[in-house]
Amino acid sequence: MHKLEFHPLVSDDVIKAASFYQDVSHETFTHFKEDLFETYSTLKATPSHYFVLIKSRQIRRIPLKNFPYSIIYTIKKDAVLVLALKHNKQKEAWRKRI
Repeated sequence: MHKLEFHPLVSDDVIKAASFYQDVSHETFTHFKEDLFETYSTLKATPSHYFVLIKSRQIRRIPLKNFPYSIIYTIKKDAVLVLALKHNKQKEAWRKRI
């Protein structure tokens, strides 16, 4: 099992998404958090199983199961570096983080 490390701006991504779903309803917010943490667990266990976005840098994407977000990440020697939580319909501003 890999450990997760996070780019400093990932917390902003998560807060923005979570705030949106909290405004929708507490139940939706709770489901979002559960989906996010479940995806983090899956990522720690099997990081090499997911779609490669940028082959030269081994930047990958794992989608959340029930929400229109993906976790953008790369695999380092001793950890998985999460670069962004990206809404699937938004522009790819996260690319500035690599």
